[in-house]
Amino acid sequence: MEVRTKFAANLFRLNGDELGYVLQVLDLRCPQVVNKVGSSNQELQVTNNPYKSVNTSSTGSLANDTEIEINVDAIDQKTFKDLDRFVRDKLYSRETSVPTSAAATSTAPVPVAMESVPKKKRRR
Repeated sequence: MEVRTKFAANLFRLNGDELGYVLQVLDLRCPQVVNKVGSSNQELQVTNNPYKSVNTSSTGSLANDTEIEINVDAIDQKTFKDLDRFVRDKLYSRETSVPTSAAATSTAPVPVAMESVPKKKRRR
């Protein structure tokens, strides 16, 4: 059960295209888990029932102000396993990717002015 709760929380971290893919897979494989609720205030919300609420405003698959609920507990095991892997892969690749400009500056040596390096004192 904890894996499904983590999956539901990770859905909120997906971008519009990624969430759209998840919704398409659910609509094809197990449409009974997706429930169109109606208008929303353009924010993601989690309801207090077994359904996890997701705003689909950026997916283009539903109207801009449509809110849906996904009953993650009712997703069949194979579909859940496939979608959980997809979500984790997307989030992992996003976290491990480094922008090219940042990568170039992070590996380059930092020049140090000789005046800033303390001189060693000689012992006699």
